[in-house]
Amino acid sequence: MKNVDELEQYLSNFNNISIVTGAGISTLSGIPDYSTMDGTIVDGIYYSPRQIFSLNFIDRYPEDYWEWHKEHFSKVYSPNKVHNWISKLIKNSPNKNINVISQNIDELQYKSFNKYEVDKEIIEFHGNLNSFECLNCNSNFTKESEMCPYCNSKKIKPNIVFYGQNINKDNYIKAEKLLRSSDVILVLGTSLEVQPLSGLVLFNGDENVIWIDKKKNEVAEENGYVTFIETDFKKFFKE
Repeated sequence: MKNVDELEQYLSNFNNISIVTGAGISTLSGIPDYSTMDGTIVDGIYYSPRQIFSLNFIDRYPEDYWEWHKEHFSKVYSPNKVHNWISKLIKNSPNKNINVISQNIDELQYKSFNKYEVDKEIIEFHGNLNSFECLNCNSNFTKESEMCPYCNSKKIKPNIVFYGQNINKDNYIKAEKLLRSSDVILVLGTSLEVQPLSGLVLFNGDENVIWIDKKKNEVAEENGYVTFIETDFKKFFKE
């Protein structure tokens, strides 16, 4: 498949389609991925984004976490051509069962769904930034606040999966069910290096997987049955 037209023609042969998206598609909207995002310095020590997205860091430095968080996630971003292509594919295929499993926490796919009037649930595998939890009293709430409205603790985190945390059980079960029943799985902009999603997509070695990303990695090399398309999203997808 050399272009999006050929991809659409191929997908037209299947009824149950799962689309798995990662940070690679959101970078087109200007959102940096973790490999290019700046970290922060606390007490003279540099912490990388991976270290910041940990329970240990937010427990020790909640105020530093939120200062860094607001710097990187308070900007307003818009969906790009890949998000919109997914929306239009679903909108124009009313007789097909097309589902999206996203590793992204930015909700840009939902924004695109709203634009194209697509009424579809997205499995947000790693959560989103619209709800919060208190690490002190375990309360959940939807309004961002400097302190927990229930116990006044400053140890608050967004309801996203930090490194070392388990995936939400309901999200895992939904994703597993969809992927196991898919006729074809389309992977866009993710390395599939992180478990458990990688194992759900590549679960028995003979899935019909179309994987599109800017560079082929070791996971793709090890799973030679996958159809890998190495390309630039800007060139592959149309406006």
